[in-house]
Amino acid sequence: MQVLLIIFIMNSALITPMTMAMLIAEEKEKNTLRTLMLSTVSPVEFLVGKAIVTWLLVGITNIGIFLIIQAPNKFLPMYIVIAFFISTIMILIGAIIGILSKNVMSSGTNSMLILFYSYSRCSQ
Repeated sequence: MQVLLIIFIMNSALITPMTMAMLIAEEKEKNTLRTLMLSTVSPVEFLVGKAIVTWLLVGITNIGIFLIIQAPNKFLPMYIVIAFFISTIMILIGAIIGILSKNVMSSGTNSMLILFYSYSRCSQ
């Protein structure tokens, strides 16, 4: 169970927000974000679309981790609920980082500074 917790924290605190930040920063860098904002797509729809992609990737990864570690199946529903809520918070943090970053390269750097801090706080 200790291994599951460590991998879960790394996935939630590092990979989830970084994915969201880079998805948004990539749109800004390619100047497609301006085009989307001028179209009928609302900012909420844009963010929800990016968040759904991130949730799916993280959810599949988390369930895969759970199955690979061979944790008791009775903990799976609780694990999924906790992973969903933590992923939601970390996606929001990643979205803020992505919006504030100028390009993909700077979003990676900005993400690592903030996310290593959050990872160090979670792992204590």
